[in-house]
Amino acid sequence: MIRGLYTAVSQLDTQLRRQELLAHNLANIGTPGFKQTLLAQAERTRFGLWRLGDPALILPVGPLGTGTALEPAAIDLNPGPLVETGEPLDLAVNGPGFFVVRRPDGPAYTRDGSFFVDAEGFLTTASGDRVLGQNGPIQVGTSEFSVAPDGTVYIGEQAVDRLLLADLSGAPGLIRVGDNLLRPSDPAFQPPPAGGKVRQGAIEESNVNLTETVAQLLAAVRAYQAAQRMVLLADSTLDRAIQQLGRWD
Repeated sequence: MIRGLYTAVSQLDTQLRRQELLAHNLANIGTPGFKQTLLAQAERTRFGLWRLGDPALILPVGPLGTGTALEPAAIDLNPGPLVETGEPLDLAVNGPGFFVVRRPDGPAYTRDGSFFVDAEGFLTTASGDRVLGQNGPIQVGTSEFSVAPDGTVYIGEQAVDRLLLADLSGAPGLIRVGDNLLRPSDPAFQPPPAGGKVRQGAIEESNVNLTETVAQLLAAVRAYQAAQRMVLLADSTLDRAIQQLGRWD
């Protein structure tokens, strides 16, 4: 009875966390280049039950589960659809690769190519982080510029730099560092160059599937409600047992 109560509580924790992650995915469905969080539910430690007594009758009864939990969340690197915008500051990667930006605590990576030009003429993200090329932050000034499919940045007919594209597919894990940026969970991992092609005047949309995510969220809500009912039932059963066992005739 107590085990059933704890199993139901573990389901409450799991489904609540699942709802939070799915809600985060839905909230970023309109964020360019956003990569959804993948969910994986796993069983907690399983114990083996044995029939005890006469040594000749000691036999395995079967496994005893202890509830469920979410495994460490993974980030889905599958690309989102590319949408033409016609804006020269909008860049998208067609194929593998992430743009590299410079932050005070080191480089970070994004597929969000909705860039800006700061007061000093450097190409930046919406939060002001400068976009990196082969020679450091890319400076385009106030002139019109163009970007070739290989990432080379031109001002007029003069090549000024080439965008860095990093391949994160081999990273042991990825973490979010805010502002739609990712970073390998292992600081020692050095992403190799990526072979994707750059499209100017286009943007990559989020890879969140609205229909699928809403369906998963509704399923998580129903599972949470079912676990709530299990907790109430176990609590009611325990209450009756305590009252009856504690009664003196």
